Amino acid sequence: MIENATTVHSTNTVGTRQPVIATAGYRRACVGFACGMLGLLCSLPAHAQWQLLASDSQGQFFYDATVQREGEQVNVWRMTDFAQPLTNLEGKEVRSEKLRTTIDCSQAKLAYSQVTRYAGVQASGDVMNHYETPLRFTRIAPGSVDALLMQKVCLH
Repeated sequence: MIENATTVHSTNTVGTRQPVIATAGYRRACVGFACGMLGLLCSLPAHAQWQLLASDSQGQFFYDATVQREGEQVNVWRMTDFAQPLTNLEGKEVRSEKLRTTIDCSQAKLAYSQVTRYAGVQASGDVMNHYETPLRFTRIAPGSVDALLMQKVCLH
């Protein structure tokens, strides 16, 4: 007998119920996955006030006007609807993405802490990828969409 195991039932392809042993490690993995997805949902803005930032041949770029300020840094969500779908590493199409962006207004630098890519436009449909990374600030290129975003959120 496996310690800390629970018997659950699964239905196979021919419709027969068969016992499956779920170990404590399996249960922890399932709980971890569920908590991760809940954290992802809780980290997204509940009542976003999306404003069009720019539109070009690459797509439409939006930002959430409800920014959070901490000294010289501004945290803001940015959303992109791609003009043409991108293909992720798994070969699936991505139509939009949301980026949790931190802008250092005094240094003209930005970093992304979260990136979530979606199958549909306007951050809809299945989540195709989700990444969370430590902040790694890079210079904002003049004339870029990020430069426009910095102008919008740092001057207020």
